[in-house]
Amino acid sequence: MRRFAALLAGVIAFGHVWACSCTTIPVRSEDARAAGNVFVFRLLSAQVKGGREPGSEFQVRGKIQILANVRGTTTAREVDYWMHQCCGIRMEVGKDYIGFLSADAGQFAANAGNVLPVWGTFGREDADLLEAVLRGKKEVDEAFSYGVQEIMQVRPPPPPCPH
Repeated sequence: MRRFAALLAGVIAFGHVWACSCTTIPVRSEDARAAGNVFVFRLLSAQVKGGREPGSEFQVRGKIQILANVRGTTTAREVDYWMHQCCGIRMEVGKDYIGFLSADAGQFAANAGNVLPVWGTFGREDADLLEAVLRGKKEVDEAFSYGVQEIMQVRPPPPPCPH
């Protein structure tokens, strides 16, 4: 009974505790190898979708440019993603990414399970690492350790500018 009372007092004293439970896991090697469409793209612009429903301030639609089709041919020109600290991802305009989709789509929902950021711009070294992953010679987290960690680092937006 004392333990329960101590737990209850702790919950009351510290207020609400925010917890996240995400179902999306970072890109796995087997998923990368199974993807029907593997492509490199650059995020050209991003804009909060907005809306009246709760959470819409964290939904983003971006325009993309396909830089290379590695497997399959994608027609994607837009990407939607969630930029919340709980289960969101971090994408930056002007940055290159690798997309892994099961099928082609003109627009897709990006998450940590189907997109990897590239350090700098996509070049020969990244192409060789991606080929090694797709051929089973390297694991994703070994070849793109930066990307696996970076995509999950969602920072809160900066405060509004003073008037």
